[in-house]
Amino acid sequence: RHLNLCRTGLGRGSATFAAEVIGDLISPGCCEYLTHLDLSWNLINGAGAKALAEAVGVHQKLETLHLAHVGHSEKYGWCCCEPRVAGCRKPSCRGNVQYPCLHWLLESLASTAGLQHLDLSANRLNQQSAAVLEAALLTNTTLRSLNLSENS
Repeated sequence: RHLNLCRTGLGRGSATFAAEVIGDLISPGCCEYLTHLDLSWNLINGAGAKALAEAVGVHQKLETLHLAHVGHSEKYGWCCCEPRVAGCRKPSCRGNVQYPCLHWLLESLASTAGLQHLDLSANRLNQQSAAVLEAALLTNTTLRSLNLSENS
């Protein structure tokens, strides 16, 4: 029910591998009883961020998600619209305009089924991030606690 992958280096070598691991962990039919997941202090970017956002939106049992310091890298934290990440359909993304990877997750909060506790501390979330989060929380009815400490 609880899985701690904090500081395991997930995503440091390959965003595709991180996406596969995250997708497998949270996908329906696998780890369906997973209620607490800690991915803090890993590099969740590009495909990994997209997989996480999609999975969080559909996973019914996940209650607690720790994502402290996962989008901290200047090089990798703002990557979702670089040409190497295909399929970005965000209205704000045109061509090579960069879009914070964690914004995919923030947007998915609008449709989460059971997430109650979310830790997004130390991710350099900014005013744009706050606006994305605000829009998602207008329709989210399950989130009970949100840690945004150490963001600037």
